[in-house]
Amino acid sequence: MNIARWQYVTALATAVLVSLSIGIPKVQAQQSIDVRTDEARQFSEDFERLTDVTARANILMRTDDGGDITYADILANPDDIVLNFRWAKAQLARGEVRGASATLERILVLDPDLAPVRLYYAIVLYRLDSLDEARSQFDRLLQMNISPEVERNIRQYISEIERRRKRLSQSLTMTLGSQIDSNRNAAPNDKIQLLTGTPTAITSSADKPNNDIAYVGALRYDVSYDLGYQEGHEVFASVTGYGSDQVQLDALDIGSFSVDLGARIRGGYWMLTPTL
Repeated sequence: MNIARWQYVTALATAVLVSLSIGIPKVQAQQSIDVRTDEARQFSEDFERLTDVTARANILMRTDDGGDITYADILANPDDIVLNFRWAKAQLARGEVRGASATLERILVLDPDLAPVRLYYAIVLYRLDSLDEARSQFDRLLQMNISPEVERNIRQYISEIERRRKRLSQSLTMTLGSQIDSNRNAAPNDKIQLLTGTPTAITSSADKPNNDIAYVGALRYDVSYDLGYQEGHEVFASVTGYGSDQVQLDALDIGSFSVDLGARIRGGYWMLTPTL
């Protein structure tokens, strides 16, 4: 395969997932559509004449985002691979990820050897959280003649998929530090205190403002378990211990321990987190 011609396919596949809107005058917009339509028609004709998979892949990577295509065009030309690929990119630009998935899958039925299409399809499946199928598509891409850069990006996707497929997740967090307090015992600065409602001068040094240094530390253990649903429901627990050791004022040392239990129930645009 002519690797250099489409070695940046991953960056392009990611970029089309972002919709860009540019305001232009109506006449200029119509002229732009006309030019793109003529160019796309030429792409389709060139694509059909080619038999080499490398050349066909290069043709696809030079196509536009298909913003001028309608669904009626697809119904009229269901086997036009260039038209369908442009339509898939237009769907992605509009955020219609599921629709783009179906379009790309249809193209691969017509020609399973088109690596750019398979890469788009794998990334779309990843976006849809269809991790098993996305992994399968990435594995097939690794068997094709792709550039080292594309291979590195694919392996990054595979590593992320493996991480997300782990149902049990654990983490341990430790925090250490110190603090200096010029009035650790919270005594009044004016050295006057109320005693039975009567202002009284503080005479005991223990009751006057005392500065002190404390060494603090916290240790937290978190564990979560994916329940195996497509939505990502999970249960979780955490254990936290905290301690603060005063150098001089030992009576003000602090220690605490807490346990949290709960679940995360996810919907399309919401998450419910009941805890104990």
